[in-house]
Amino acid sequence: MTLQERFAALNATTSANAKAWAGQNKQAKARHFIFPPLGAFFSSYLGKGEWRHGMPGLTIALFDSYAVFVTYAKLWEIQNGLTAEPPEPQGNASTPSGHSHSDTA
Repeated sequence: MTLQERFAALNATTSANAKAWAGQNKQAKARHFIFPPLGAFFSSYLGKGEWRHGMPGLTIALFDSYAVFVTYAKLWEIQNGLTAEPPEPQGNASTPSGHSHSDTA
């Protein structure tokens, strides 16, 4: 998967997750821009063992972290009326993850 493809997927996933969270009345607070992204990074890099894959593993962990950050940023935009699309209630949306080291190259 190229970086361009990965960013396009990240954009679509984070938008869907932010809309779902807004529909569930989840709030984006200042702490959400620090601690959940850090947790996602360490969960991926250390917890899933991405550290064993060198640079591709680090890239995956950083993308996982960035996806959480961007989801909260989009949620904040929705809450502050800075997005053109109204939130649509959806099912449970989780943070994007589940990438394997074979996804990068």
